[in-house]
Amino acid sequence: MKKLIGRTANTLLIIIAVLSLVFLAAFSIYIGVYSDYRIEEEELAYSQSTITQLYTMDFSDRVGRVGMPAEEPYEKLYSTRRIWTPYDQFPKELIQAFVAIEDHRFFEHSGVDLMRTGKAALNCLFHFEDRTFGASTITQQLVKNVTGNNQVKIKRKINEIFSAWDLEKRFSKEEIMELYLNVIYLSENSYGIGAASELYFAKHPSELTLVECAALAAIVQNPYRFDPYLFPEENQARREVVLSEMLRYGMIDHVTYTEAVATPLVLSENIEASRNRKVYSWYTEAVIDDVIRDLVSTYGYAYEKASRMVFSGGLRIYTLMDPYVQKTIDEVYSDLFFSNGLQSSMVVIDPYTGDVLGLSGGVGKKTANLVLNRATETLRPPGSTIKPLSVYAPALERGIITYGSVYDDIPVDVVGNKIWPQNATRVYTGLTTVNNAVVCSLNTVPVQLVKKLGVRSVYNFLQNKLKISTLIESKQTSNGKVLTDCTLAPLALGQLSYGVTLRELTAAYSIFPSGGYMPESKTYYRVLDSDGNVLLDSNDEKERVIGADTASIMTMMLKNVVDYGTARRITLKNQLAVAGKTGTSGEDCDKWLIAYTPYYLGGVWVGYDSPKKVEKSMDYLTCRLWDRVMKKLHDHLPSKNRRFKLADNVIKVRYCRDSGCLLSAACELDPRGSRAEVGYFTRDTAPKALCTRHRLVEINGETGDLATPDTMPLLKRVVGLLDYRRKLKSIPISDAKYLIENRKTDPGMPIPDPAENLEYEDE
Repeated sequence: MKKLIGRTANTLLIIIAVLSLVFLAAFSIYIGVYSDYRIEEEELAYSQSTITQLYTMDFSDRVGRVGMPAEEPYEKLYSTRRIWTPYDQFPKELIQAFVAIEDHRFFEHSGVDLMRTGKAALNCLFHFEDRTFGASTITQQLVKNVTGNNQVKIKRKINEIFSAWDLEKRFSKEEIMELYLNVIYLSENSYGIGAASELYFAKHPSELTLVECAALAAIVQNPYRFDPYLFPEENQARREVVLSEMLRYGMIDHVTYTEAVATPLVLSENIEASRNRKVYSWYTEAVIDDVIRDLVSTYGYAYEKASRMVFSGGLRIYTLMDPYVQKTIDEVYSDLFFSNGLQSSMVVIDPYTGDVLGLSGGVGKKTANLVLNRATETLRPPGSTIKPLSVYAPALERGIITYGSVYDDIPVDVVGNKIWPQNATRVYTGLTTVNNAVVCSLNTVPVQLVKKLGVRSVYNFLQNKLKISTLIESKQTSNGKVLTDCTLAPLALGQLSYGVTLRELTAAYSIFPSGGYMPESKTYYRVLDSDGNVLLDSNDEKERVIGADTASIMTMMLKNVVDYGTARRITLKNQLAVAGKTGTSGEDCDKWLIAYTPYYLGGVWVGYDSPKKVEKSMDYLTCRLWDRVMKKLHDHLPSKNRRFKLADNVIKVRYCRDSGCLLSAACELDPRGSRAEVGYFTRDTAPKALCTRHRLVEINGETGDLATPDTMPLLKRVVGLLDYRRKLKSIPISDAKYLIENRKTDPGMPIPDPAENLEYEDE
């Protein structure tokens, strides 16, 4: 019976081998014509041990890109350990251990072991052996490690097979084994035997014992699970499998096997210090992410390959970090600590170039690599900080509004007891200028404007012009809920489905100080390979997304936010001009501030990693943090350029804040006092007609009612009231008592204007 089963198995193996050859032959034409399976020398070179170095640039003119690299690198990448070791320095037992467990016919096949492939497939189906093994040879594994392509696809597997055959033609077995043993990942950020030997055992590979060789060979199948430091028992079990395979193929005898199994594995005493020897700065990790991303998008590399190039390809990366800016942010943020787990991040950008000058991804000292960078990765709803970008700037640009356009601050929808939207103060002020809506962060006016602009137009502007990449047009979740940002609340009030990163949001504000241009946000200037060839160059092109006039007018409104509104706790305004906008997401989970001076643009986020309400006492923390960093940054700057420069076509005009028109005599006699306000307009859009919304009327000075023929002349008083009719009657509106129609039915003395005394808040 056993002989029959054996013959059947052998027959099946032969059939599978034959079918495999036919299959491979059928694909050979396809691969030759449509696939690029050849691994170039350059790709193999990136696998060798060369250190990538990061430099800063010393610009005398950052905008004009006039400057030189710093002489010394400020950072060297060591997060992946690699120490290249020649083949003749590997002990025989090490090579035997890897051959036994990974590819026992390595020195016999030509890159692909068809018998092993067939047997592995049968074992997967029929489980005729308890032990498990893969079909990939060492040469095929080398291909995967060098290309970084681990996709489970037929095309990828065929490419891998042909790549393996090609390598076997071009290189000797010893050369292939040398490459393999120097590129395999062995946990703890260690690539290759040289780095792993130093990390785990504090010795050169040539000094490794049989047990240590087996321990390293045991890691390959699952580097995390078989990490000898993290999971010593798992490594021991796998190590014994390696030794048993060496015994099985006659590489060691039974006595040696028994002794090795009984010998404990002793790790280096310095492994803890060694495994955590380097912690990169927040900025460095942002650069690493950007370079890897751009290598993938520019050259079509797999992520793993691009990552390997960055960490061990000997690249020279010239960053755009300003050392003084980064040092200042680090000084402030490394000293921060909130006992309740509150977090914050900050980014400072040159708005004229898009250069990220410095950033912090969290509070306190950074103690680990590859942790969450809250400045570049955390997505949160931006709240009211979206309004200048999504609503006011596009509406100004299209001529839908001016600085002094007047809208009615009343609910847009009233259905029963449901009123939407509500202002943060829960007060509706009635007739209000666009400027006041920005300063007070009203919610009703942006909703009205999005309706005028068109939801699709606003969505496209944010996504295509301002490069907000996280917007959701439509997406159904696993529970059937449909998410979309292409509607009123996300676009007008900032309640985005996923949110936006602090870096992207801050970069979008560049359009205001830069005069309407949108430069690309970037952390590096240039990336060179180990031979000095340019791999990547920063994109210094700037797209104009709004006019210079619009940018100037928006800046003056945002300056009012800092001078009088929700960001008035910024004290740097006492030294030079500051403009900006605060924001709060729903349920008060996130606090934002994006603000700028004529020199720098900075963004601050405050919140929790797991969203929850931020305490009321922390409401103005964004302003305080922004102030602390920015005051230090401006201390050493020249006294010139302390004001925002207006575009040539922008002028100042005095107008009526209830109509947006030029002042009439009636405007001066409003019971609240003069309704004059100075605003900023283009020469074409400046108001030219006199206000007709204010009308001179006689009232009974005693009752406040409109005067009648029976009113005594001594009680009559001439005032300017608002000739405006409002359909909404059920909601209290602050300016209701100043409407002529309401003086007929609801007499009474004037009430103070709430806009003069409110503690402005964002929603």
